[in-house]
Amino acid sequence: MLIAAILIGLLYALPNLYGEDPAVQITGVRGTAANEQTLIQVQKTLEKDNIQSKSIALENGAVLARFNNPDIQLRAREALVSALGDQYVVALNLAPATPKWLEAVGGEPMKLGLDLRGGGSLPHGSRYGHCIK
Repeated sequence: MLIAAILIGLLYALPNLYGEDPAVQITGVRGTAANEQTLIQVQKTLEKDNIQSKSIALENGAVLARFNNPDIQLRAREALVSALGDQYVVALNLAPATPKWLEAVGGEPMKLGLDLRGGGSLPHGSRYGHCIK
């Protein structure tokens, strides 16, 4: 029984080892969903600018394009923002690289809460005049 519990624990810990892919997520403005036409437009834009993607998929009303590294991700975002205009929101994202077979059995990476990978900024103000008397 103990060995079975350890094996199941290891199976569901595997998604954390696969890491994340730099991605660009495209969603419609004001609640409109992306569709097949959006997907085709994204594919054509990336092909025109010679930007290689790992995959491009339409998932839950949003287009998710995955890339090999953050430099390509940034180039793709710039190209897509200029091509799609203000009809869509083009956001930088990190998409889990979990294999499909592991997702099929319910394996997902653990969310660790507050994510400060990009750094944090805490604005604060102090009135030193009131403190010094």
